Amino acid sequence: MARQESGFQRFWAAIGAYGNLQTIWQLAVAFGITRWHATVMEGDWNEPHQWLILGTWFFGTWAVLATVTLGLRKSGPIILRLFDPPEITITHAGGLEAVIKMKHSGQPTMYCAEGQIVQMNDNSPNLRPGLFPCVLLSPTGQSYLSLRMNDGEWVRIVLAAIEGADRYDPSPYLAIRHDPNRHPSVRVPDSGVIVEVTIRPTPQLRSEIQVRRYRISRNPHANLWDIAITEEPVQ
Repeated sequence: MARQESGFQRFWAAIGAYGNLQTIWQLAVAFGITRWHATVMEGDWNEPHQWLILGTWFFGTWAVLATVTLGLRKSGPIILRLFDPPEITITHAGGLEAVIKMKHSGQPTMYCAEGQIVQMNDNSPNLRPGLFPCVLLSPTGQSYLSLRMNDGEWVRIVLAAIEGADRYDPSPYLAIRHDPNRHPSVRVPDSGVIVEVTIRPTPQLRSEIQVRRYRISRNPHANLWDIAITEEPVQ
């Protein structure tokens, strides 16, 4: 997925592109203020205590400017989020896989997601109630456990798929997918499960946390290779 820097990041990158201009302008302003103070000082500014005063002005001004610059760099993205808060649109679809699609709009934001089987549709005991990381799949097929998304970008999360049907396991079964590269899938009955998905942005604001629940099962009105997914209210 192509990465695009925000206007704020491009602005600061341009400032510091040649010879760290952020430091140069800080020194220039500090020197200018110190020079002005020297012109209004009484007495001979060549005296040692006058040099001490001028040095205090110079380094004090520089420290203040450096602190302000650092504060702007740290708080700038947060301020932009207040005026252009990130939003995420979530849709879902069934078929060969049970998938949710996340589309981001607004300021660049880092996302991660975790899932949890909260209930078996046939009311049998839930043998895998623990949280598991959801894999974010980019349009190019790359997988991430967390991903920084820019305005207009989207990812998919595959919650379930039909697995098996090979020489090692000739009976296809419904599987809740964790991270295929790090964790095995969880085999569940054809009647399915309810999976709760929590999507967390970073920096994290409570109002931006998305919690969704999906009922997943093999579609009884189609064939055994078709997965049905419907959204359930969060209790």
